[in-house]
Amino acid sequence: MFPRVSQKVASLLVVLAVAVSPCLVWSAGNNGTITGAVKKASGEPAAGAFVKVTNTERKLVFLVISQDQGKFRAANLPPGKYQVQGIGGGMQSDLSPMTELAAGQQATVNLTLNGPQPEKPKPLPASEYPKMMTDGKGKDLVMAQCATCHDVNRIVAARYNREGWEDTVGAMLGFIGGPAAAGLKEEQVKEMVDYLAERFGENVPSPNEVPESAWNSHFPKTWMQGAAAKYVVVEQDLPKGSDSHDVSVDSKGIGWVSERRFGMIGRFDPQTLTYTKIPLPPAAYKKFTLNALAVDPQDRVWAVDGGPNKRLLQYDPKTREFNSFTVPDPPLGTTVFNTIRFAQDGSIWATEITANQILRLDPATRKFTAYQVPAGAGKKASAFPYGMGIDGNQNIWFVENRFPKVGKVDVLTGTVTEFDVPVKKNDLRRMDADAEGNLWFGVCGDGKLGKVDFRTGQITLLDPPTPNACPYSISVDRKHNLIWFGELDGDRIGRFDPRTNTFVEFPLPRAKSDVRRIEVDRSRPNRVYFSGAAAALVGYIEVLE
Repeated sequence: MFPRVSQKVASLLVVLAVAVSPCLVWSAGNNGTITGAVKKASGEPAAGAFVKVTNTERKLVFLVISQDQGKFRAANLPPGKYQVQGIGGGMQSDLSPMTELAAGQQATVNLTLNGPQPEKPKPLPASEYPKMMTDGKGKDLVMAQCATCHDVNRIVAARYNREGWEDTVGAMLGFIGGPAAAGLKEEQVKEMVDYLAERFGENVPSPNEVPESAWNSHFPKTWMQGAAAKYVVVEQDLPKGSDSHDVSVDSKGIGWVSERRFGMIGRFDPQTLTYTKIPLPPAAYKKFTLNALAVDPQDRVWAVDGGPNKRLLQYDPKTREFNSFTVPDPPLGTTVFNTIRFAQDGSIWATEITANQILRLDPATRKFTAYQVPAGAGKKASAFPYGMGIDGNQNIWFVENRFPKVGKVDVLTGTVTEFDVPVKKNDLRRMDADAEGNLWFGVCGDGKLGKVDFRTGQITLLDPPTPNACPYSISVDRKHNLIWFGELDGDRIGRFDPRTNTFVEFPLPRAKSDVRRIEVDRSRPNRVYFSGAAAALVGYIEVLE
């Protein structure tokens, strides 16, 4: 076990917190309020409009919905300078003049929807992305090394300066043990970086980029009504490039984040509205790469530091100590986890994406047990086991991202059974179990929500209201048995009630939020956390009872 965090490290945490959130300790003063009313250009009240309240200094965004007579109220605001904007009915207001709130102060801002809401930028056709990978020295190397894991669309949409591309290529090669493990010489790595930096530098427009002027383009042009009008959002911008991939919530409602690019564990406190970073203990390979992260029932944070470091880390917030478990070398691929789950017997389970394995860790003995995914083993490749859930019999279920299948590990026999999923475009993502023990998963490619009856293996596919929105991450409010799902391409978080067969969708504050993970707050199940990787953000939506 690593020693307790030193005073030097504790000081670093404070410095990092101040860097993200100036004026650090606000909790006692987070009681400011901005109220007002939204009107249409005709002067009529606009009920069901979106109202964005932005703290420009701390990069905090609060989203509320106007109610009867167009009135809105954004409460529990920390001191600072704010701008407010209304959006609804295909129209939007101008940004309000800057309003400065002191602790406990109330301000009034009235809004008129006097201009058109921006149109959503048309996506570049998929056939156009490969054309951006123009000929040149280094192209063949990029295609051979990068396109084996990432589709061309993702590669050509990324934007970094030269240093950023050096870091990115270095981190990716680090996953497989360095350039030599990939059969590359240093001059070939330089060729790859030269090619990527020249064509996809930070000043080159990205086909996926949505300018700030179009951040409101994803909002529906109809007025919000009923349950869809009863929610608020709190969102914290993080430093550019954080790649906040996963978020998980402890019993106190604290959100924990894996910063994949910076190799830090982030901590978002909804009471103080502060975000702090926790550095990982040193390892042989200096470029940490976090991916999967989860909080266990004892509030310990588990995260995988993949690639050559091959370690599963456990962080205890109470003692500020790390415990490290060395992951055995996989027979295929590298150590990359997508999902971590905790079984009732105390064991930890994970999907090892590129290794075609489901892993079980017994923390007491520190022993790992691997279960091969049959579909991948038969092709001598990885099926990309992705999302995971634990059913009503404590058996382990997982989805396969590369093949249209879900699988089950019988924890008593070790037998792995697969079930076909009837999809047209295979892109299965994350999974969770409901209060009855059934499994739910995101079907990104077909834009559907999937369900597995754990007793029979029967699979049902459902259509959310927004088509082709890429349902991705799943989290279940087991107290009320409500199925929550993030829509990667819809910039919404959806909710499905199996008892009534009804969907509700809740739009997020901006377009291209890139929500990769959501998780229900177990201490407050009407609150659902989300993280946006490419957008570098963390936040939560809260349904108003």
